[in-house]
Amino acid sequence: MLCISASRRGVPLTTAGPLFGPSPPAQRNLWKWIFGASLLVAIPVLWQCGSSLYEGRTLSNAAVNDFHQKLNEAEYEVIYNASDEGFQKAGSEAALIDFLRLVHTRLGTAGSASLQNVNINFSTNQTLIKTRYNTTFSQGPAVEFFTWVKKDGTLTLFGYHVQSDKLK
Repeated sequence: MLCISASRRGVPLTTAGPLFGPSPPAQRNLWKWIFGASLLVAIPVLWQCGSSLYEGRTLSNAAVNDFHQKLNEAEYEVIYNASDEGFQKAGSEAALIDFLRLVHTRLGTAGSASLQNVNINFSTNQTLIKTRYNTTFSQGPAVEFFTWVKKDGTLTLFGYHVQSDKLK
């Protein structure tokens, strides 16, 4: 039933709501609940990712410094023996040691290394940390790509690639 009323002062006719029955339910803001729940899930995930990147960066900086120290001291066998079996399977021990010797001979002593990128890949059986460094050697600059396997809070060399004009 509708109630139609007219004002005494010339206001047009208006239609009022029903005079009886329950009022319509308030419309719920479902999007607020979805946003709140998403935020509760996103915060721990982002925290975990951020702390993993920070840890990966810290560990890789220490590992790269150790690698460069051994490379500068021509401890190629030590680098090989401390590396992951994935690195060792990339070629024969003699070939990998010759490669490290060639890098050291052509590029010279490793100096400052600047981290440019970190990428962390998690899987069920291992965590790989891939890093890219701009490194200054005594014979010129180079870009180094390291792949590390994270085991028990330490990194082991899984892959190494270097780009420089001195190696062409």
